[in-house]
Amino acid sequence: MSKKKQTTTTSTTHHKLSELTKRNEEYVFQLKKTLVNEHKYSSESADKYINSILDEIVTAQQKGLPANRLYGSPRKKAESYVKGEKEKPSNSFPLLWLDNSIIFALLLSAMTSLVIFTSNNKTTANSNGIMTIILMAAEFGLPWAYFTLWTLKPKNNRASVPKLVGIIALGFVGLFIVVAIATILPPQLNPVFNGWIYLILAGVLFGIHYYLKHKYNIKGTLF
Repeated sequence: MSKKKQTTTTSTTHHKLSELTKRNEEYVFQLKKTLVNEHKYSSESADKYINSILDEIVTAQQKGLPANRLYGSPRKKAESYVKGEKEKPSNSFPLLWLDNSIIFALLLSAMTSLVIFTSNNKTTANSNGIMTIILMAAEFGLPWAYFTLWTLKPKNNRASVPKLVGIIALGFVGLFIVVAIATILPPQLNPVFNGWIYLILAGVLFGIHYYLKHKYNIKGTLF
């Protein structure tokens, strides 16, 4: 059974499949077959995509241009569509929050490692216990995820700039609260490790960020 895949393609179709020539009917049949059998789209998702390009096919057909000359082979057209779907940037707020939190955590880990390696007074790193890093990263990743989504939206669909500034400002206020809470946590809950542990943690977090960014095609993050 074909695995169902969601598609965001929406379109108002003015033409019908019955208007296609025999040659274009065969093209559409092979296109759907390729999407379902080779790319594991559901029949409904494949039909939705075909309906979204039906007007274009009929319009070209009326000018004497068959679908195989318009798009190339059905397999080529299917591969082009699937690639385009995979390359769409992710607009998932939870995913952006997670990825931005990971970025901030790896930056804080790298900075803490640098402080420990360069400071003679090891107590200077006490405020950067592991729980401090986790809480700060999770808290500041939240408004930054909102900012990332804001930049990805069309200008006419964005929230107002004052609202954006207000949310980021609340993020900074929350950051100060998190730091204040972290400083009173007992060492058992907020341990400080040696510099190499933080350096390794930063490397691991970068690997996780790299994986998420490329797997889900996340756009708009710091790097």
